[in-house]
Parts: sequence; C-alpha cells; structure tokens
Amino acid sequence: MARKKKYDYFKTFEEQAKTVIEEAELLVEVIENFSSADDIKAVLPKAHEIENRGDQLNHENYNAVAVDFVTPIDREDLIDISSSLDSIIDQMEETIMEFYMLHIHSMHESCLEFARYVLEASRALLIAVQDFQNYKKSATFRGAIAKVNDCEEAADEAYLRIMHKMYSADNPDPIYVLVWTRIFDQLEECCDGCEHVADALETVMLKDS
Repeated sequence: MARKKKYDYFKTFEEQAKTVIEEAELLVEVIENFSSADDIKAVLPKAHEIENRGDQLNHENYNAVAVDFVTPIDREDLIDISSSLDSIIDQMEETIMEFYMLHIHSMHESCLEFARYVLEASRALLIAVQDFQNYKKSATFRGAIAKVNDCEEAADEAYLRIMHKMYSADNPDPIYVLVWTRIFDQLEECCDGCEHVADALETVMLKDS
C-alpha cells in the first residue's frame, strides 16, 4: 500500500502569503485608480474571490492539524500563523469594501502611502515564509522579518502623523474625520497583522534555538 503523502504546512503558508500580496496589490490598485466610490463596486467580487481563496487555505491547515499525529512545529504555532495570515487578507478586503460602503468622495492624500507600506510588508512576509524551513541558518529569513518590522514602524509613524494632522486641522466635516479614522485604523491593522505573523515565525525560531 502506498504511503499517504504528508501534508505540507509550509507550502500552504507560502500560498497564503502569496494571497496576502494579491489582495495588497488590489488595494493599492484601487487607491491609485480611484475616481468614485461607486466604481469600486466592480472590484468587490475580485477582492472577495481572493479572500475566499485565503479562507480555503486556512481551512486546509486547520483540517490537517486536526488529524496529523505529528506536526513539524507546535500545533498552536501552526494555527496562529495560518489564522493570522488569513486575518490580514480579511482586513484588506474590509478596507476595500469600506471605500464603497462609506461612499468616500475623494481619496485621502496619505492613503496610497499607507497602502504601500502594507504591500511592502506583505512582500517581505512572503520572503520570510518561503525561507521559514531554513530559519536556523538563513540570513534571508532574519532580514525579511526585520523588513516587516521596519514597514510596521514606518506605518506607525505615518498613522501618528496623519491622525494628528486630521484632528488638529479646522475640519468643518466631522463625517470626513470619522470615515478616514476608520479607514486608517483598518490599514494600521493590516500592517500590525503582518508584524504579528513575522513575530509568530520568529517565536518558532527562538523556541527551537
């Protein structure tokens, strides 16, 4: 009888990270090409299709963890990494949806800057995930983790600057402030999500050192 092929968690993590990048690229594209909130409606099915693929990959990991007697790393770490990658995709889809649901009239001048931090962090995260199995001796893995953290710090600084400017200016439209606070909070969570995955990967490395 042929031996059952062992499930490859690391390969699925890589597919999840690629899906994160795909949603991040769509987020940047939506911001760059913005003309009206109504036009974003046409993009929502694509954003949801990407998010749905991310869900499926996450469920694959959960199903494998449930039946595998021996796993390559702790089950809790497998679940944390997988669910956190999936959450980043969810958050980005929600941001795209909010552009439409909140019916923004014009794109905030700093939104593209922030979305690019998200995309940059996502790309660094893929590099880290691709080299995760070699973390004991890989400078590439450590460099990618550091890059994710750098992007998150840059996003934190941008968030502080943007919020201060928005709330200290004499803005006659409180709805504008509330809407963009909500959107930037969501973008900040995307960057925080990337950092959380990077931290989870690094924690596995430290446990095994």
